Amino acid sequence: MRDSAKRFFVFSAVLGLVLSTAGLATADLVTFRFDPNDLVDLYPAAAGDVNDPATYKDTQPNARRVHEVWNQTAAGTFYNADDPMSQQPQDYDQYVSWVTGLGEGEGISGFNTWLSAEEAARDWGEVLVANTGPLVGAATAVDGWNAAITHNPWGGGYLVEFWTDDPAQYLRPGGADIGEFTMTLDAYVDVDADGFDQDDTGAVVGEDYRIWFGAHNGADQDAIWSVHSGLTQANSGWEGVMSLTAEPIPEPSTIVLCLVCGMTALVARRYRRK
Repeated sequence: MRDSAKRFFVFSAVLGLVLSTAGLATADLVTFRFDPNDLVDLYPAAAGDVNDPATYKDTQPNARRVHEVWNQTAAGTFYNADDPMSQQPQDYDQYVSWVTGLGEGEGISGFNTWLSAEEAARDWGEVLVANTGPLVGAATAVDGWNAAITHNPWGGGYLVEFWTDDPAQYLRPGGADIGEFTMTLDAYVDVDADGFDQDDTGAVVGEDYRIWFGAHNGADQDAIWSVHSGLTQANSGWEGVMSLTAEPIPEPSTIVLCLVCGMTALVARRYRRK
């Protein structure tokens, strides 16, 4: 059980929108609830196999990949027919060696996700996209972590970010039991794989959806995670998917509180970076 004394502190970011009850009624809002520890604690029990389509990149449950250099040198848990350099079970063994080797003060200190038409996410089996119009949504984290929703700098739509500045809170097997995060988004099934449009249908409450998450150390040496097992900090990274259940949205008053707290969090983050 999680420490009952751990306070649930809400962070969220919203751009150019104050939610109203009417606004909530017209949006296809759903909430996704997840344990961030699962990003490192969960991974397949065996390597992907060319003879087992259920273990491919877009189908393997809890598929994971670590990048020594993004898009150049990587090791994943799945079989990837599109990558001639991918080899199993060698890649799987390398990934497991990396994640289980993370020690004190090491691990993932920040990660993000977005629901967009990005091919890189669809390749992982993600089918959801977020409404690219005015942002309706919120993100929450526990005390010690931050959450924000901002414009996606790598394409259309929005980016959901979670991060901490406390090394004791970094995600690693056997590390701190962080707690529970949430994302409330105006989400749709991208039926024609071309991004959000009016043909897409709203995410269904009670259905499970495959959602991509990623962490990246940019060329400017931003500290997204601590380096370990021979990874170079610049342009290294991590990716993975989890199957999350679409839940009904919180009460409107809760969403409004999330937005107010989130604006404060985003302002504080910008101030910290100056």
